[in-house]
Amino acid sequence: MFEDGARAAIKLRLNLGADNLPIRANRKLKLPERDYGDVDFAFIWKGVLINLELKSWQKTPEYFRGDFKAVDNRQKELEKQLMTKATPRGYKLQELLSKEKPSLSIFGTLTFLCVADVEYVSPQYQNLWYGDVPRALTPAEIVELLTDRPRFEHVLNAAGIHK
Repeated sequence: MFEDGARAAIKLRLNLGADNLPIRANRKLKLPERDYGDVDFAFIWKGVLINLELKSWQKTPEYFRGDFKAVDNRQKELEKQLMTKATPRGYKLQELLSKEKPSLSIFGTLTFLCVADVEYVSPQYQNLWYGDVPRALTPAEIVELLTDRPRFEHVLNAAGIHK
């Protein structure tokens, strides 16, 4: 349910049409060299592939109490999801789309965890950041980021994407 709602909200608020959506949601990306899993939601925004891993994980009572181990374990799980699953999937998706649909002219890929609630993201986990922008954002935060040109350009620079 979260995934459907998040996709619908982002599509609506960014006014995404067929040209922005070159791949259907939940497409399996299984190739001979690796199973990259499902593409939760990906779209083109200003020449950049935005790859979202949609997650609505619950937080434990220990996390809400600020227990160090619970908070640190959550950060490790966010990092694991991004670095072992979502980010490699995003790069492979860009590679495939560049071959299948070269007219898209994709300049780079940004991958985020799209989460149901605001996440605390520790600055100690650098893989969870594009510069000073966290990579775990709510649907509303993703829309705000993409529609704020200076912040979006800052994230592109932090990710090493140059148009």
